[in-house]
Amino acid sequence: MKKFLLWLIAFISVVGVLYFSINISLKTYFNNSFYYTPNLIGMNIEDIKLLTKNSPIRIEEVSKEFSKEPEGIIFMQEPDSKEIIKKNRVIKIWVSKGSNDIGVPNVVGLNYIDAKSIIESKGFKVGEILAVTVDSPMDEVISTEPAPDTLLLSSEKVNLLVNKNSEVSKVEMPDLIGLSLSEATTILKDSSLILGTIKYENYESIEPNIVIETSVEYKAELTTGSTVNFIVSK
Repeated sequence: MKKFLLWLIAFISVVGVLYFSINISLKTYFNNSFYYTPNLIGMNIEDIKLLTKNSPIRIEEVSKEFSKEPEGIIFMQEPDSKEIIKKNRVIKIWVSKGSNDIGVPNVVGLNYIDAKSIIESKGFKVGEILAVTVDSPMDEVISTEPAPDTLLLSSEKVNLLVNKNSEVSKVEMPDLIGLSLSEATTILKDSSLILGTIKYENYESIEPNIVIETSVEYKAELTTGSTVNFIVSK
């Protein structure tokens, strides 16, 4: 029995020594501290420099680029917020140079080739080409998405709705009430119809971005390329 107790005490001592040794090693390796990455998105770079002057977390500005954020505002970081990092880990940030937004040119009524040339001359790219059948000349641009004069960053895409047949076709208005805005927009596009204005209204019992009302009734007959306006929950 006495021999067993001596063996047990020795075993516990060895485990204790190993535990404390490993714990000390880990603390030394990880600089004794862990931190959650702060959310720097939307903050001013000058304020961040002051806040992190004596901080255990280091900030590295990778570059300044155009974005939708005002000049001097951080619009991207790596790693993301709320990630666990070690002391002295560098957080990379990207700072906005401000917006170089350009208005989408009005190419409605132009031939597709001319419209494409104008769009690309503004620095945009032509995105999706949706073919519809309306009462207009062949290859005429019926509408753009986003609409003319909408401000976009250069290099963004502009989608075109183009007439591909001289014969007029009809389409039935789909049932979009109760769908999310993204779902309704997709169905509308698949039906060769154009999304017009979106009006947001408060509805306490309805989650945001749900289509509450459309300017055209369900099953109404429309000419392809017609515009439909939405009322959406805020």
